[in-house]
Amino acid sequence: MADVRIGGRPYDARMSVDEERSQLSCRQHDVAALVARGFTNGEIGERLAVDRETVADDVERILTTRGFNRRTQIAVWVLENALLPPEPA
Repeated sequence: MADVRIGGRPYDARMSVDEERSQLSCRQHDVAALVARGFTNGEIGERLAVDRETVADDVERILTTRGFNRRTQIAVWVLENALLPPEPA
């Protein structure tokens, strides 16, 4: 049987979305949600009150952890797994 891969990493049907989410920190989930909304690293940094470089590090960690190559893949993952919180009023 062929090795099924999603986002460059082996797919494990036993891993729930909650288990996948636990691989990232709370801030990294916030960064992922803002990436999905189309914000740049600088804009994300302003919203989260952290340096642009910190956001870049978080994005890189998300890409590596999820086995992704592009920010677009982060956005798709967030949307497909309903990880996008409502926009604050």
